[in-house]
Amino acid sequence: LLADGNPDPVMITAGTGFGKTEAFLFPILFYSTINLLRQSHNGYGVEALLVYPRIDLCNNQLERYVEYAYHLQESVKASAATEQILNYTDDKMFRAALGHSGANADGPDPFKITCPICDHEHQDGEIRLRNIGQYGDKEPFCTLNDEHKVDRFLFPSLKKRARFNVSISTIDTMHNRLKDLYGRESLWKNPKYLPRFIVLDEIHIYEGQAGSHVSNLARRLKVYLKNIKDRNGNVTENKTPPIFVGASATVGNPAEVGSAIFGVPRRKIEERVLKPSDEESEPLGREYCYLLKTPPVRETEVNN
Repeated sequence: LLADGNPDPVMITAGTGFGKTEAFLFPILFYSTINLLRQSHNGYGVEALLVYPRIDLCNNQLERYVEYAYHLQESVKASAATEQILNYTDDKMFRAALGHSGANADGPDPFKITCPICDHEHQDGEIRLRNIGQYGDKEPFCTLNDEHKVDRFLFPSLKKRARFNVSISTIDTMHNRLKDLYGRESLWKNPKYLPRFIVLDEIHIYEGQAGSHVSNLARRLKVYLKNIKDRNGNVTENKTPPIFVGASATVGNPAEVGSAIFGVPRRKIEERVLKPSDEESEPLGREYCYLLKTPPVRETEVNN
């Protein structure tokens, strides 16, 4: 995590329920906390880009991130070791920005995730979006209690300049933000604080034509974040290059996949594959086998 740390890519592979997501979310939240302790009130930027192949996966991981962000923020407020953060920052210290076309306030499939405050209070509130103003802007709100200020955890767009630590988006959205002014304003606005982590979750999906697209996207991000040009045309060298992270629950050849996607020699990936040990992978408890039998076909009679 340090400036002189190893910037080579990391591959995380583990089965469902082993904590694969937490293996990259916790270091990101730790990094955000350390930066808050180091920086002044003007020193903030996007610390991680989490990229997913589908909208539903974005929302699922956003829900998990928001839950952890809520508990971490409460811990920061309660600890004497970190309370100094509150002297120069507002309560949006661990906010995520959502970037995909499915962030809808209405329609047949509106955006919704569990409200972490309601969940902590054992209630069933949700975070949804509502339209504000005349330019299509949206704001998050809790369906159960409007006093829950959920906007401190979620900003529903990558097209507006705002304070957030993590961007959660699809591959297509990240591709667009690399080529338009929205990305420059929202993701790379502060050359001193650029994304340190770029996570490609469900990396086993990217094969064939989709894999070529994602591989090119990773290379473009690497080149773009090597030297940053500000509005005045001045070029600034990025002294903390991004660490690319690939994660998958089913990939059987993580070093080979990581080498192809991130464009680095396979030997570098082999040294940085994180996975459960054989002991951790052993099944615990009882195993149950279910034998299911299809019921016999029955003739039915319909009387008009």
